[in-house]
Amino acid sequence: MIRQTRAAAAQIEALLEHFLTRDRDAATRNLLRAVREALDRIEADPAVGRPHPGPYPGVARWGYRWIRVRRYWFGYAMAPDGPVLTNVIYDAADLPGWVEAMGDDEAPIPRPDQ
Repeated sequence: MIRQTRAAAAQIEALLEHFLTRDRDAATRNLLRAVREALDRIEADPAVGRPHPGPYPGVARWGYRWIRVRRYWFGYAMAPDGPVLTNVIYDAADLPGWVEAMGDDEAPIPRPDQ
């Protein structure tokens, strides 16, 4: 079983709340399916991820692995006892702006292996 950071849990929760308050039942189901699929794929092969989500190489400096499932990017890091989900980002989010705002700082969410 893959653990998740509080930040990843909060990101999933925020997405669910967003969809639920707008009566977007299909989007809610799709998010839950995407989370299950991402966790299954990461658990089956932790090397499956890429060093950054899509065309955002600036994120690679944080040291996470990324996998895209449906309309979401899932970030994860390897801890001594296995992968840990660190980020869940909707692909329509302003990821370039978020990365730019972070500048050259450390990862916005500490890696579990540190």
